[in-house]
Amino acid sequence: MLVAWGNAWLTGHIGLDEAADHVEEVGGPAVVGEVPLRKYLVNLRSAGLSGFRLALPAPGDPLGLSGPPGFNSAAVDAGQAAVAVLDDTRVGLVPSLDLRGSSYVGVKWEAHEAGPVRQDLPSVAEAERELSEAMREATQALAAAGGPRWPGRSR
Repeated sequence: MLVAWGNAWLTGHIGLDEAADHVEEVGGPAVVGEVPLRKYLVNLRSAGLSGFRLALPAPGDPLGLSGPPGFNSAAVDAGQAAVAVLDDTRVGLVPSLDLRGSSYVGVKWEAHEAGPVRQDLPSVAEAERELSEAMREATQALAAAGGPRWPGRSR
């Protein structure tokens, strides 16, 4: 949510409050360390924030991660992370459940130093094109094989 709505805010499609509201609508109040999400985003933007990248790593498949090991490990354990791309640095943000008291539920993002954004990852448009191409090829292969065969039915 942070990556999608954060990028929408950065490209001028929505305002900061709307972006933060959408992020918090899903997970509850969000803080980075002890700083409220809105303030943290403003601070990042003034430091040269140009975009967010999504990392969805799994053990043995660190998709979207480029180090250092502490960030990679935290992101793999969480199964997700956001990478804030700034002019001269990257900040890895790893979410965790934030429980305080008996009824408060929110998201606490832990900020890590992050390595450079991996350029070998496809853009959303490239991934969509590759998926469409794979679906077409699978459909053609299935059609060439005569389609699925159901037990007990002959052609």
